[in-house]
Amino acid sequence: MNIENEKPVKSIEQLEKEAQSLLDPKVDDGLIKARWVEMFNRLIAFKKETGSHLIPNKFITDDGAKLGGWFRYQRQAKETAQMPDVYEYLMEREFGENWDDVSARGAARKNSTSRASWNQYVKALQDYKEEFGDVNVSARTLYQDLKLGNWLVRQRRFSERLSDEQIEILAEIGITIERK
Repeated sequence: MNIENEKPVKSIEQLEKEAQSLLDPKVDDGLIKARWVEMFNRLIAFKKETGSHLIPNKFITDDGAKLGGWFRYQRQAKETAQMPDVYEYLMEREFGENWDDVSARGAARKNSTSRASWNQYVKALQDYKEEFGDVNVSARTLYQDLKLGNWLVRQRRFSERLSDEQIEILAEIGITIERK
């Protein structure tokens, strides 16, 4: 084992100090770090909205940020030991020690990631109603680059999977869903 090539181990205090500096908006550490902090904050917001930080690989925020791809890259960077210690520390501090656990993604995907997609479709449905004055969406309706009609058919077909809250949200928009 070649000890010269190993990274020195940093103390929690050192990592916390680096983290505070990194997250301090007054400190300009360059574009790459600023971009990382921006995406990290977007991931925190995603977690607050959905209840989980586990995000679909292709998830794109409303303003076009490729958050899913960024998160996938963070997991790969950790896996290949290319992630800076302070980034790894912040991810663990915010999302827990197993933040990069891919096996947990499958279990959580049913809740967090589909919930995020569900919210995107609901927003599109609200926009559709605002634009056209109704929610008469055919099964083939494509709206805002989403297969809105297909999604609505699936909501009706698999209504037993919807929570009472989801059924209520759809009812407020004008969609009647009857449980099977």
